[in-house]
Amino acid sequence: MKGGNPMHVFKNIGAVLVLVLVLSIGSVGCSSSGESTAVQAPLASASPERQDNSNVINTDEKQPGQTASAVSPQGPPIARENAGQVKEINARELAEMISSTQNLFLIDVSTPGEYKEGHIKGSLPGDLRLLRTRPEQYLESLGAMPSDAIVLICETGSKSYRVAEVLLGTKYQNVYNLAGGKIDWVREGFDLVTEDGKS
Repeated sequence: MKGGNPMHVFKNIGAVLVLVLVLSIGSVGCSSSGESTAVQAPLASASPERQDNSNVINTDEKQPGQTASAVSPQGPPIARENAGQVKEINARELAEMISSTQNLFLIDVSTPGEYKEGHIKGSLPGDLRLLRTRPEQYLESLGAMPSDAIVLICETGSKSYRVAEVLLGTKYQNVYNLAGGKIDWVREGFDLVTEDGKS
């Protein structure tokens, strides 16, 4: 009996030690998985930064002097490092310019159908494709000089504004946009003429 008791005690101690060891390993495993979670958190937070950087790159790709029109369906990229600000005029100011300015080019960039339905007397139907791709050559073909005043016109003033921005990337800097377009022109009491010259 005396010889058996110490062995029984040793077995119990061994079992306790094994249990403590197992629990220690388990707690280490938990803490290490906690650490791995802590390590993963910065990676997860770094991911949006990478996305932000990619957004910045995408924005930069659109910006070297391009208008919104230059990137999407409206037209090609145009450098605008030296471009100024588009000068907007209202219908009454345009009427005054027409009566007082000699070297004035009115270019209507509406669709051909819209131009036929009604345009400001004296305005030319603008070739939108050429104005976006070869603006200087196109204006030269119309006889426009860099010092001439050029007014861009469309139905609402939106499309013509984008074309005006393109022209500011060229040697033509005396560029205006009719704010509100032909809609405001008519609203202010001025007439449009049809293709045959009738109002």
